[in-house]
Amino acid sequence: MDDFSYTNGRLHAEGVPVDKIASKVGTPTFVYSSATLLGHYRRLAEAFAPVDPAICFAVKSCGNPEICRLVAGAGAGFDVVSVGELERVWLSGAPMSGVVFAGVGKRRDEMLAALDGRYSPLAKSGVKVNGLGPEGRGPIGLFNVESEQELEVLEDAAREVGVVASATLRVNPDVDARTHRHTTTGKRENKFGIDLARAPAAFDRFGDSPHLNLRGLHMHLGSPIYSPDPYTEALERILVRIDEIERNGHRVDRLNIGGGIGADYETGSTPSYASYAERIVPMLLPLVGRGVKILMEPGRTLIANAGVLLVRVEYVKETSGGRFVVCDAGMNALIRPALYDAFHFVWPVRVGEGQAPTRRSKKPEGPGLVPSHVVGPVCESADAFIRDWPMPPVERGDLLAVFSAGAYGMSMASTYNDHPLPAEVLVDKDSWRTIRARQSVAAMLLGPEACGPQPAEATA
Repeated sequence: MDDFSYTNGRLHAEGVPVDKIASKVGTPTFVYSSATLLGHYRRLAEAFAPVDPAICFAVKSCGNPEICRLVAGAGAGFDVVSVGELERVWLSGAPMSGVVFAGVGKRRDEMLAALDGRYSPLAKSGVKVNGLGPEGRGPIGLFNVESEQELEVLEDAAREVGVVASATLRVNPDVDARTHRHTTTGKRENKFGIDLARAPAAFDRFGDSPHLNLRGLHMHLGSPIYSPDPYTEALERILVRIDEIERNGHRVDRLNIGGGIGADYETGSTPSYASYAERIVPMLLPLVGRGVKILMEPGRTLIANAGVLLVRVEYVKETSGGRFVVCDAGMNALIRPALYDAFHFVWPVRVGEGQAPTRRSKKPEGPGLVPSHVVGPVCESADAFIRDWPMPPVERGDLLAVFSAGAYGMSMASTYNDHPLPAEVLVDKDSWRTIRARQSVAAMLLGPEACGPQPAEATA
């Protein structure tokens, strides 16, 4: 599941007590485990090894450049959905050839930046990676295109730059991933992709373009998905259309099956990667045998359990409505509970005898648990990590850990109510380092220039 565990009543990230981190950098702070992230990546790659997929980490799940460097070192490419995420990947030192650009609303200027670094928004900033600015970088590896109109714009942008843009066409297979209505993306009422039945006509129209290399299809069904069934249902439909496209005389050499595999917000809630692969791989092997490259876009499943959010208890108050544990961060640092009614296991960093959880469950057990509403400081009634939650009693000044917070925590964090952004820390075995300093109030209100000159060189 992950490398966060209690030893002698004290929560550790790998070999580091997390309260030691909090004493140095304060709270709120996201703490990431290198071993957990790399372990998840390795197991996913091993499970799908028979089809040798290009695994493109979804930057939207956690975009810290140090996290990007870590997964790039393991062999990952990147899935980005904006020019900002594209530049994050470049700043991490990863090659542009491993980048897949998705997103339903790409602007033409974003396409230009992805095709030629001269159009990068950082081109005139003076920022360099390994001594070089973005101007000399080449085009990204692939665009996931979401409509015929977007194909027109991409074709025109590629014509201007003088390159051939490689693309897959995102199709909507109308498959219910059985997840939250805000995170399902593969049903006909969702905004993503085009109707699967229209894909052959799109290839007929754009398949011979001198400025586009329309290479295949892309799907993404939503997240989190806790069964291989939606994938196999979608693939059954998509494989039929691939055959039709090829019968019409167009070559298909890419199939992007997206991401969405779940994470263990509760212990053991997600099937093993091998369980997904056991069903999915046999459907893909015939394509691989005829030269089709498979791509995947995991994010949450790799990074969610690799991160915890540390918060400090500011006040504990008893009211007729219950016991409120008020923390120094809430939906401003982790909006998932407020936005999706998402479950995150919350527990004190230090616990008494018998109170260290043996598993993370929506129904925790142990001695001396007290029902509590764990809430934040934001002026919204939705600002709660969890309600009516049995946990060990805590007092003002105690530390709490919000588990499985690595995905869509910091990437969705905000300065709502003018709370500065949290810090981020990366743990590797018995050592740790800050990979994003806590935002100061001065920087938040006046901009980074208020805090002195910033370095122009980003080392990779």
